[in-house]
Amino acid sequence: MAERKTAFTWTTLLTPAQVREALEARVHAGPVVAVDFGLGRRDDKEFRGKVSDAGFSIMRRVLGRNSFVPIVTGEVRAVPQGAEVAVSMALPRHVSIFFALWALAAAGVLGWFVFTLPPEVPVTPVLTLAPFPLLAVALVAWVYRREVNRARDFLRALLPPAGPASATVNHEAASASG
Repeated sequence: MAERKTAFTWTTLLTPAQVREALEARVHAGPVVAVDFGLGRRDDKEFRGKVSDAGFSIMRRVLGRNSFVPIVTGEVRAVPQGAEVAVSMALPRHVSIFFALWALAAAGVLGWFVFTLPPEVPVTPVLTLAPFPLLAVALVAWVYRREVNRARDFLRALLPPAGPASATVNHEAASASG
């Protein structure tokens, strides 16, 4: 199954150790994927997850449940100017699988209605339902993009780029995962 990924790389003047310290100060240690109802929330850390010397795997903490918050995975490497941070973001695998199955089921139900209607019943009312799966995909893409931008802004503010030339072009790809 192909899953949508967003990836970008930049160089920061911070050393890898400083990158880790900065992330640990703003990331609540714990499981990356978890439901947070805010009941045990005693800090103002916006992200949760794991931070190590080699990188991080974090996710924005939201009250309740937002399935379209990407998992942000990053690798940190030492470079002469400081540290290079390579980040990729993707929906959690279980969300991608569920959404793909949901879209398939919606298309199947619509197809079933169209092909099992008696010939005397017009198909037009059933076909008015056709845009709904497409609207659902558009909504997921919009919410995912908003969450990607929030995570990118958080990381760029926390780990400022060394300069305008340090940021590489953002790239998005559909990567085969299986």
